[in-house]
Amino acid sequence: MNKHTDVLVVGGGFAGVTAARELGTSGYAVTLLEARDRLGGRTWYERDRIAGFDVEMGGGWLGDDEAFAMAEVDRYGIQLLRDDAAPQQLLWRSVHGVRRSVLPVPFDQLADLERAVLRMNQVASRIPQDLVYNPAELASLHDLEIPLPQLFEDLQLPTETHAVLEGFWSGISSAHWSQMSALHAARLIAASGNTFMGFM
Repeated sequence: MNKHTDVLVVGGGFAGVTAARELGTSGYAVTLLEARDRLGGRTWYERDRIAGFDVEMGGGWLGDDEAFAMAEVDRYGIQLLRDDAAPQQLLWRSVHGVRRSVLPVPFDQLADLERAVLRMNQVASRIPQDLVYNPAELASLHDLEIPLPQLFEDLQLPTETHAVLEGFWSGISSAHWSQMSALHAARLIAASGNTFMGFM
């Protein structure tokens, strides 16, 4: 560690390294602590990881619609690995095991899933684009500081649809979805063009 440190940044993921760089550029003495032997955080792709397959090891990846992350990619001239091939089969984990289907829920529950997606889009539309990355400025949306499952309670979703939402958001938050606030989920969608499909 430096003899003099103005700011200590913990974690060398995208946010950590960007914060450290910007603080350093602004004249602060910065020390960055990272527990792993690499930077990048959840953005972690390994070639030939398992039985000759390339594997997404982390919970993060980049898309062209993620303006802030793509600005960093452009800044450093990083070449992205792209896999645009259509999947050969789709598997969905549900309360009844693994489903092999184009749809994540049974066809008769598709309208229920659409209602849940519409609810997320409506909530995300309440967040002004200039405040997406300034959560401290979102005090007026305090009614969304609730566990995410509560956002869907009045929809009375069928078990299968509820389980798909639970699995999806638990995967996104790396915790049970009850630990994620509805406001945070809405911010993620708002940052992706205010549509759930944009977020997907």
